[in-house]
Amino acid sequence: MQTKVRVEIENVSLSYGRVEVLREVSLTAEPGEFFALLGPSGSGKSTLLRLVAGFTQAQSGRVLIGGEDVTRVPPWKRNLGMVFQNYSLWPHMTVAENVAFGLEERRLPRDVIRDKVTAALGLVGLAEFGGRRPNQLSGGQQQRVALARTIAIEPKVLLLDEPLSNLDAKLRVHMRGEILALQRKLGITTIFVTHDQEEALSISDRVAVLEAGVIQQVGTPMELFDRPANRFIANFVGTVNLLAGTVEPAPQGAVFESPLTGRITLAAPPARAGAVQIAVRPHALALAAPGAAPDPARIWVDGIVAEREFLGEFVRYRIRAGDADLIADQPHLAGEPGFAPGNAVKVGINPAQVKMLGA
Repeated sequence: MQTKVRVEIENVSLSYGRVEVLREVSLTAEPGEFFALLGPSGSGKSTLLRLVAGFTQAQSGRVLIGGEDVTRVPPWKRNLGMVFQNYSLWPHMTVAENVAFGLEERRLPRDVIRDKVTAALGLVGLAEFGGRRPNQLSGGQQQRVALARTIAIEPKVLLLDEPLSNLDAKLRVHMRGEILALQRKLGITTIFVTHDQEEALSISDRVAVLEAGVIQQVGTPMELFDRPANRFIANFVGTVNLLAGTVEPAPQGAVFESPLTGRITLAAPPARAGAVQIAVRPHALALAAPGAAPDPARIWVDGIVAEREFLGEFVRYRIRAGDADLIADQPHLAGEPGFAPGNAVKVGINPAQVKMLGA
């Protein structure tokens, strides 16, 4: 097992002409951590990964790996392993030859190369596939070969640049579990780039969310989902309802008020009084028929079902309530009809699940 190392990025800025790609980016991936870089296309996440790998140079800032400043060290001297989006397998080589390529470049003895190739293919479940060529493998198997080739060189850090994007939805779920299991087994510090929120939240220890080259928030998946730092995070990480209003301090925290909700007492005190938005996740809203006895712990507003979308485990409703469109996710239970478009409903907001954001 490799020694676990820390990856530190300090005040990195990178521009192409007048276009700022990264702006004063600082973050740390802890030893043995599975760390994700998440963001929309063009946010700078792949550029940041390539900077760690050494394929890109920043105008300012430093990159440290295991406490060593590698900012000006070329990629081939950093001993990092990178798996690309397209796998980059040599089509004329067998699986074993592909995995051996990096080891041969290091001029290791043939018996050592053979043993390392065998061990790497065994780790990814392809021990019997060494004689095949890449075009004889499925997409998931090709991805495993790319992983085996990378881990065979025993890198200090594993870098993954959207490695699941070429797979179908079901295989993506399966393979992300396999990647996480392999990472846990090796104990290697891993940085994983993705634009898929579900992917990042499901397997990462911590996530850094980027937008326009700036780190918007770093935290555990639950922290990002439950306590978004701003409106961008609230909207990008999952689905959210945003309601505008005003807030003022109160003895027990704060009072939020809007034409739709009236006054809601919140536990967290506001940073300042004035205009704010509150964020409420769809699963935190309850729906009830107009004549049902309401839960007194919730704030209830009247609405009309505009749309209904069946998503298997739950049904997603879009409800017109006053001037607002609210999204509510309700568990699907066989035999329960739910609410049809055009139905009048009551929407219950749980104050304990409300997050206050700036205006």
